[in-house]
Amino acid sequence: MSSQHDSVLKLYEGALRALDTKSQIFLAFLAITMPPVLSRFDAGGMAQWFRIVDGICVAGATLAFVYCLMPRRGRRTTRGLFDTGLSGREVATRLQQEDYTFDAIEPIAALHDIYRLKARSVRLGIWLVAAYILSVAAGFALV
Repeated sequence: MSSQHDSVLKLYEGALRALDTKSQIFLAFLAITMPPVLSRFDAGGMAQWFRIVDGICVAGATLAFVYCLMPRRGRRTTRGLFDTGLSGREVATRLQQEDYTFDAIEPIAALHDIYRLKARSVRLGIWLVAAYILSVAAGFALV
């Protein structure tokens, strides 16, 4: 495998780890900020519809970030190493064959598919967190 393919694989792997880390950080942020904010709204007598909007934003963001953290699989081919029908022994045998050439395009394409799914859910989660923060700011301004 060429060094160019190695660097592309490492970039995708790093980007996927970064998306997972962002999701974990935002989940922690939501878990830490929700109880004090909601108790403050309860003490201030905030309207029920306002709490429902906050709850929808928090629930949607939480689901988006959890969705990002779920295990993913990219597209698989029947000839490559990522063929899910192959056992570990069969993959090892295939790698030891002298005429076998490793095609780095397949794992790069699979990582790209995974990255697209995760990036989309993180983007949605960040928009919902922004809506939650704006809603909290408006709530504190109204209290």
